[in-house]
Amino acid sequence: MEPVVNRLEGDYEDRVKFVYLNANEDGKQAFQAGNFRGHPAFVLMRPDGEELWRQFGIVDYSLLETAIVEALEQ
Repeated sequence: MEPVVNRLEGDYEDRVKFVYLNANEDGKQAFQAGNFRGHPAFVLMRPDGEELWRQFGIVDYSLLETAIVEALEQ
């Protein structure tokens, strides 16, 4: 099954930068800095670093897409 982010990236990659972190590759320090307490973790941020939305665990495609659309409207 394709991860939900992969499907959304194709639709929004021209307006949203998608960043992927892997705890085993990017390290514990990166996860602590981002305050990622769960896996998977989804965070939408403005370019200035302001956090707009955060969710942990399995996220439904429509929930994440709605969050992206709302973030783009802000």
